[in-house]
Amino acid sequence: MILLSPAPYYIDFRLQTPDGKIIDPSLAGAEPAIQFVSTGRVSYYRASLPMLATNVAGSHSGQWYALLRLSDKARGVDGEFMKELKSPSLPYSLLVHAYSNLEFKPIILQKSFEPGAEVVVQVALNQYDIPLEKHASIWAEIKRPDGTDVILALPETDAGRFGGSFVTSLTGVYTVRMRVQGTTLEGQTFQREQKLTAVVFPGGDKTPPPVSDDRLCRLLSCLLNEKVLDWEFIKSLEAKGINLKLLEECMKMYCRETQAHLGGEHEYTPSGAAQIAPGLDVSQLLGQPEVRKAISAIQRELKATEGTLGFAKLKEGITIRREAGKRPPGPWFDLSPEDKASSEQEHEQAGKKSDSKPIDRAKKRQKR
Repeated sequence: MILLSPAPYYIDFRLQTPDGKIIDPSLAGAEPAIQFVSTGRVSYYRASLPMLATNVAGSHSGQWYALLRLSDKARGVDGEFMKELKSPSLPYSLLVHAYSNLEFKPIILQKSFEPGAEVVVQVALNQYDIPLEKHASIWAEIKRPDGTDVILALPETDAGRFGGSFVTSLTGVYTVRMRVQGTTLEGQTFQREQKLTAVVFPGGDKTPPPVSDDRLCRLLSCLLNEKVLDWEFIKSLEAKGINLKLLEECMKMYCRETQAHLGGEHEYTPSGAAQIAPGLDVSQLLGQPEVRKAISAIQRELKATEGTLGFAKLKEGITIRREAGKRPPGPWFDLSPEDKASSEQEHEQAGKKSDSKPIDRAKKRQKR
């Protein structure tokens, strides 16, 4: 049982069993078969029957009631909430979803959609995931396209499995109302029904021709043409990380035509992909608002990123060659000539300082 409301916390949501027992959120917390959940927009009970372990007979089959009233919390509601609500009353919606251990699964099978085709009707009837054998009778109420009704009885072909067929002699829609009536393993009576449809029409088995509109693909092919994009512009785009080759491949994948009668696909190769079609004015094409807007956006992006990110450029005429030669003698890692010269100078200066100290001391002794 699901309660939808802008403020479900202002609603006292309770259940009443067939024998009159009241179930509230506090009792739901003590019963293992009941779960109560409350959020900002929805409150609901999730339960399995029977709900009450101490009252199995009174909380199972029968007529149940959902009891809703404003709780004491609604007395202190603020004016801001009422202003947002735009209503003097609190709206709500109550939904009840029930799931039975009895499963009624009818299907319709058509091998053809041409008039005169045979329609096969099959039904699977289970309880506790076990075929319910010899406990029900199933039939189909068929409404033909001309409005006449036909009753088709479905015999039990296997344990819990029923089937039958009819011929579609008229063009149009056949409405099939599947119905079942029987008793469960516990002896309780039940009824189920489900509506299905079957359609036949002349040419129903023919594959419809593909609907295509290649105007967008032709526009993209024209915009990516070398006569529209010069080499300098392409290099500037590549410097910013835009791969036009990959963009063109993506366009070809999107513009791929399907050929169902060939059983496959082939790439889209328009005649105007390699050259601009005769009579097409490129200036008029580039003057379109959508095209100008797209080009302006690219230009703004390129201008905004100038000097911030890019790749180093080599001067023309200079080539870089890397060749793997023989391993030179000596260590693989060594100091550079500049570092070696600097190190030798430091050693020489350190040696001069160490030699000058004894001389000075000797002079001092001679004076004494």
